[in-house]
Amino acid sequence: METPLNDADERWRNHIAEMGSLDGGPPPSPLAPTSAGMLLPPDGLRWVVTRPTLEYDGFDTRSFADGSELITYPAQPDERGMWSLGARMCWTHCGGLVALRSLGDLSNPTTDPGLTQTQADAARCFRSGRDHFAAGSYDAALSDLRRALAFESISPGHLTEWRAHFLIGLLELGFVGSAPAMIDLEAADESFARAATLSRITQPDLAIQALTAAAFACLLRGEPSRALARLSSARDLGPELIEATYLEAQAHAGRGDAEPAAMALTDAVMRDRGYALRALSDADAFGGVGSVSEILGHLAHDLWSRTGDLVKGSLDTCRSRQIEAPEVPLLEAFLTQGERWPVYDILFALGERAALEERLGSASSNARRASSRLSDGGLIDAEEPFRAQERYREKVVVRPATLFTKEQTAWEVRTREIVHMRRVKRRVVRRETMVGEAGGAILAVFGMLGLEPGSFIMGSPADEVGRAADEERREVILTRGFFLGEAPVTQGLWAAVLDERPSFFSGEHRPVEQVSWFDAARFCNALSRLEGIPEAYALDTGEVHWLDPAAEGYRLPTEAEWEYACRATTTTPYPTGLALVPTQANFERHLGPATTPVRTFPANPWGLFDMPGNVWEWCVDVYDAQAPAESVDPARVGDGAARVTRGGSWASGAAACRSASRGQLSPWDRKSSVGFRLAMTRPPTEPQG
Repeated sequence: METPLNDADERWRNHIAEMGSLDGGPPPSPLAPTSAGMLLPPDGLRWVVTRPTLEYDGFDTRSFADGSELITYPAQPDERGMWSLGARMCWTHCGGLVALRSLGDLSNPTTDPGLTQTQADAARCFRSGRDHFAAGSYDAALSDLRRALAFESISPGHLTEWRAHFLIGLLELGFVGSAPAMIDLEAADESFARAATLSRITQPDLAIQALTAAAFACLLRGEPSRALARLSSARDLGPELIEATYLEAQAHAGRGDAEPAAMALTDAVMRDRGYALRALSDADAFGGVGSVSEILGHLAHDLWSRTGDLVKGSLDTCRSRQIEAPEVPLLEAFLTQGERWPVYDILFALGERAALEERLGSASSNARRASSRLSDGGLIDAEEPFRAQERYREKVVVRPATLFTKEQTAWEVRTREIVHMRRVKRRVVRRETMVGEAGGAILAVFGMLGLEPGSFIMGSPADEVGRAADEERREVILTRGFFLGEAPVTQGLWAAVLDERPSFFSGEHRPVEQVSWFDAARFCNALSRLEGIPEAYALDTGEVHWLDPAAEGYRLPTEAEWEYACRATTTTPYPTGLALVPTQANFERHLGPATTPVRTFPANPWGLFDMPGNVWEWCVDVYDAQAPAESVDPARVGDGAARVTRGGSWASGAAACRSASRGQLSPWDRKSSVGFRLAMTRPPTEPQG
């Protein structure tokens, strides 16, 4: 079903017709592609752009995994100060052969011993058309491809059919060197859509390419709404291509939807910094240079302010290990001058920082190792449901009342099933990890307890002393077992893994503090690398993405996991009961304004130390005063101004140390009262308890 044109589509169509070339060439015809978009679908044939500020000279060549190469030249500013990419140079410099190589399956052999004679003839016509396309004989290519489709009895969805539709779409899309009479954007859209329909089951990746190319054709026709519909269909088939995200930004801009346009453009630039330059060359499609510059300027400032601590941490590691890395001068310049850099240069510097971190992690892994073993952790109190039969009496009507008689009733004994919760002793698995030098010296040892899935009442009742408005009471179900650190991460463990000592208070067995939420995530990944298990987080450009909650890898606990473990089947305000006294936890400065060594105070019923007091503990969740809508495995992850902290600290009053009490801090904050403890999802194959 076609998307109807609306006023926004009409304005966009007029805008496309009036656009001139941004790379100094002659103005295109109203229907010809301009530098407002790529001349090929998605991530096949890509452009390479460079900036003189990054000390590149002359030509630049980049090879891709599919064997294609693209040779381009450094971008130069035009008289308006815009960075011009000239998207049409892709064809000018590369030609059809490289284009075919970049399109993966289109360049593969089409011979198949199982073909019928008709199918073999069709495949032969396709190969001829493909070869003409590679040689630049576009009229002959179009003729051969249409002949391939004219054969009867081509199996629906056969490779020849969808490949032919795809190449015909490219020819109808038009590019430098093709005849203007060949350009038919409506037909190109239909050809790409047909190719996607035929390949979506067996080749979904190529169907995504075809739909993205169809979206580009729709944009050039002045139909951004239809382009968005094509991109939505592509998204249903699998991960979105970067090019599709960029086209989505253009389509939203064409409809006058500024906010989603800015979000999509930001997403594209974050995934590939080259799109920052391309957006400037395509500025008219986004409402002018000013609009694009504002979007990119906000992104640059946000990135620089968010990643300064990450870059500083990498430089500090280099200094502490006395490593001279080639990236250091650039990263030092980033800290002192990066606030004025364009987003392209900032992302380049952050890419260099990521490469440096990978080498530092490799070097650390070569020097140190971590290993774990499972053992019997003893018995803990737990609750489990059990079903029982209950007999009860119920009055039933034997004979209904009539006009002349009363109702007759009798008592009957009946049976029903009820579910009770009962306290049991359950054996727990303990996970012990040792971090040591490759030569054998042990630097740190820590333990984690394996907790089973379960349910509990999260939050606090309305009459609990010290209750806050953000402690809504609700039932929560945890379906995944998990390990949780017996105590907060210590300064000794932090130093053994990262060779850093950030804490304000000194002591190997004191909890590490003065670490941000991002620092904690970085530590989790570093420890996972030492142990040779998958990392839980993707750390890039100041953002943290939890890759898979069900996968291995050290991580921060969710807020629900933390409270489940803290309560340890208790329903009182504290795991210790109705009150908290100075002999049970380090709080309210009873032992002075300082942390205490972990395990100084008794553990909770499950054997976890320092759950209330000592240091607030980071959780993975973004803070929100409203409880998550999900009751099963709730976790609020993503971007947010604040992250959840739990447990209270040496400086907190008793109310802040309650099991339900919630704190919040910026993920960049570092305080002498905030640390964290490790969590890890238990593998499904491992026996649970």
